Amino acid sequence: MISALIVDDELLTVRMLENTIDWKFYGIQVIATAQSGEQALALYRNYQAELIITDINMPGMNGIEFIKQVREINKETRIILLSGFGEFQYAKQALKYGASAYILKPFDELELDMALKEVVNEISSNKKTQKMIQQNKHISQSRMIKGFMKKTVAERSLQGMASELNFSFDNYVLFSMNIENETINEFMDISNILLSKSSYIQEILSSVLSGYGELIILEYEEDGWYILISQIHLDQAPQCAQEMIHSFMETFAIKSNVCFSSCYHALKELPLAYDEVEKLKRLSQYTNNGAILGHGYNYKTTAFDKLQMIEDEKTIVSYILSGKIVPAREKLIEILQHTIHINPSSLDDVYDFCFNTLTEIRKYLLEGKYISSISNVIMNVNYQDLLKLSTIDQLTNFMTKMINSITTLENKGNSSVNQSVEKCIQYLEEHYSENVSLEEVCEHVAMSKNYFCYLFKRETGKSMWVSLTEIRMDKARYMLEHTDMKSYEISYNIGYDNPSYFSKLFKKMHGMTPNEYKNKHITK
Repeated sequence: MISALIVDDELLTVRMLENTIDWKFYGIQVIATAQSGEQALALYRNYQAELIITDINMPGMNGIEFIKQVREINKETRIILLSGFGEFQYAKQALKYGASAYILKPFDELELDMALKEVVNEISSNKKTQKMIQQNKHISQSRMIKGFMKKTVAERSLQGMASELNFSFDNYVLFSMNIENETINEFMDISNILLSKSSYIQEILSSVLSGYGELIILEYEEDGWYILISQIHLDQAPQCAQEMIHSFMETFAIKSNVCFSSCYHALKELPLAYDEVEKLKRLSQYTNNGAILGHGYNYKTTAFDKLQMIEDEKTIVSYILSGKIVPAREKLIEILQHTIHINPSSLDDVYDFCFNTLTEIRKYLLEGKYISSISNVIMNVNYQDLLKLSTIDQLTNFMTKMINSITTLENKGNSSVNQSVEKCIQYLEEHYSENVSLEEVCEHVAMSKNYFCYLFKRETGKSMWVSLTEIRMDKARYMLEHTDMKSYEISYNIGYDNPSYFSKLFKKMHGMTPNEYKNKHITK
């Protein structure tokens, strides 16, 4: 609703305007009335009405002076002038200050109707323009901040923008709110909500979180949002995270999980906060450690070390099984050099990592699938042998020697990790039109849900649901190019019960609607 203030020194005129006009019809709400310029100015300062209907000739501060004062406060407020027949010179002066309309008393209802409609259109148009400007500005700022977090944008590029953010980087926490999908239909339903209600979702998050501090809600990407909150105490973070999860479940029936960083104290530390949250997200997905995971709440720093080492172990084994001995050796050296700064209490984790890596390699060697010759040393190493290597240099040299001892590879194909992902993609290709569930895919590839989601994202750079959507869109393009099927028929054929959603999704991915795509192909 557009807020309005009515000003006239004649009470009868005020009451007539207030009660005889159907303000709701115009989308206007009269929030206050006044009988003098001084009273009207005080009310305007309090309420910042978007529309003022005012008389010109009033005792004390007249309408001209009132309008001048209003214009010093806000140049966007729309003003409709009311005046007697002999006051046109005053009206001309008032029009110089940007009044939208001038109506003589006693006013004509048709004339007032036209003036109100014109003003409402001006205000609505201006609101839409301002909203679009703000949205574009938010998107631009969001992408800059995310780029800096991910180290693809230099800090100096943010310096000019930082002052516009209304955010204090002297004490802040980074949150990551992540959507959970169990089936492709869930993924589609959630994507549809995000496409159609992105502004509303921002409002929901803002209303839930505004009490905790200043906010920056970054633009949605594949699986969720990053949210910066300043001046929040770390012991409030778990409750804040719980309210995010609860609000999404209550409002949209969408499951989510939240990770949050420790407190940081400068803009330049934002990449550190991002790195911490990303590790928490990975840990949460891999271990299924509950809906909330956060610094100082329910994890220990050593959990990062273990998770990273598990991932690095898989990477090295994958390299070896793919015949990439040099990258495997370089990765191993890089990992072990980083352990110079490890927490002393986690030193045993380093030896566990080395022994587990050797065990994985040995397991494949014994199966006889990948190599034809190997040093006997690697088959006979035990854990105590590793513990005798008391310095980082000794351990690095020994592990490098073990990897170098692998001399011949018979199978240069993909690793078992890649084979699992390829097996999943093949399954999606065969069942793309069905309501594929994460559970049945994981059963097909014989993996746990948490590890498979983590693995698929690591290998392909996207979630399984995004991959399935891309497969469906490829099928749709083929059908548009090679069949006479209608757009809605293709929608049903590839698994979408809502043709409108299919059309929006197709346009988002290809820059045009299915019908536009078909027409373009036909013209060729």
